[in-house]
Amino acid sequence: MKKEMVSFQTFDKFIIQKMGAANPQTAWQILNQKLNPSLLPASIPTMKRWFGIDGYAIPSREQIFLLAFSLQLSPDECSVYLTTGLWQPSFQVNDYHETVLLYGLENHLSYDECQSILIDFENRLETEIPISQTHSTAELMTQFQRNKHLPTADFLEWMIENGTYFKGYSRTALSYMKKYQNLIIRSAREDALELLHRELAETDYHTRHRHPFAKKSESESIRNYLYKNMKNDTELRDQLLYLTKLAYYTEDSNVHLIRELFSVNIADFISRSAEKKRVPSMSEKRMSDLLSMGLQRERILRAKIGIQKLHHLSPNESCPAALTEAMVSLGIFEKPDKKATVSQALFTLEAFVKKQKNRCLLIQRSDLLPMILYMVERDYMKQQSDDMNLYGREDALAYFEEIANSTLSACSMALLNRDYLPDNLIYQCFQEDELVSLSDVLELSECD
Repeated sequence: MKKEMVSFQTFDKFIIQKMGAANPQTAWQILNQKLNPSLLPASIPTMKRWFGIDGYAIPSREQIFLLAFSLQLSPDECSVYLTTGLWQPSFQVNDYHETVLLYGLENHLSYDECQSILIDFENRLETEIPISQTHSTAELMTQFQRNKHLPTADFLEWMIENGTYFKGYSRTALSYMKKYQNLIIRSAREDALELLHRELAETDYHTRHRHPFAKKSESESIRNYLYKNMKNDTELRDQLLYLTKLAYYTEDSNVHLIRELFSVNIADFISRSAEKKRVPSMSEKRMSDLLSMGLQRERILRAKIGIQKLHHLSPNESCPAALTEAMVSLGIFEKPDKKATVSQALFTLEAFVKKQKNRCLLIQRSDLLPMILYMVERDYMKQQSDDMNLYGREDALAYFEEIANSTLSACSMALLNRDYLPDNLIYQCFQEDELVSLSDVLELSECD
């Protein structure tokens, strides 16, 4: 495989270019002069590291928002920092926090004014508010565009009226992720079943096969056969048992999905490379948290509402029973405690919100692109009847780009760009004479 010598886009290069400078020191001086001294997005040493000075750091999403208010950026300029600087999604309008910040940038409000709007919003929501799972990001953005220049009080009224739709995450991105997850697991299951039958055909399994009217399922029959007849070949038995589990498993398994996509971990590879770009590390836990983000976001929203309610009560009085019951139903409180005071409940909720933030993740390009690549490679080769002689690099690449860019655009993410390291690695899967897996690309890249 030919190794491409490319200087990849990283945040320090991005922000230096944004400052219109030729070197990090000059770029930092320009930014420092522009910043509002009363609203610094981070400490001076941290911000210098954004430019690659005395180390390297990438700002968080919230720091980008603070930077936007400090520099008085337009919403479009802030969006570029998010999508091209961090390579994250643009404003998540389903998240009321980001919707208020977007409104603030549109109307030249201060960051503190936006925080006041957020507190007012949380104060006026009821703990039992239903969370809608039907409103799409595009629909809510259309409504936002119609109302974005309303006076603050009227805009807040619009948000309260639509509070059920601010679920805190993009339903569109989650729908795409679940769609690709289901396709990949189904494909992995089909492949496992085909390989399992091929391996069993080399044994005497079918001559010992159970009676067709027996109560045992196919998977149980295979397991019984393997345990009874392959005691002396444990390696093959374990391989066939794994294939049986994968082929007949009735629930979606994140473990199987991760194994299909990341036999080599892209984040580990990038962290060991010379390029300084943070990429979320896909793991079973991350996948699980992403797919359950609806529940995670609902829990943190209701906890924040509860906190605002408690702030209006005396610390030593009993916590309202209705609030306690609502928190128990979401698993925030372990059990109802009639003796719990407002102060104790407030402490528990604030600790929960702090901890829960780590589980409220954001679906990113690097979560979706390997999934899209896997399905495109598999689908393309099926169209070619798995005959590599029919492979055409340009056709396969065009097919991938069409599906990937369509998905990224729908999720308000930056389109494919060879100057970004994860994208470049994926492009290397489309070799002149063959189509290779992302795992193969990563392994070969590490050897170079």
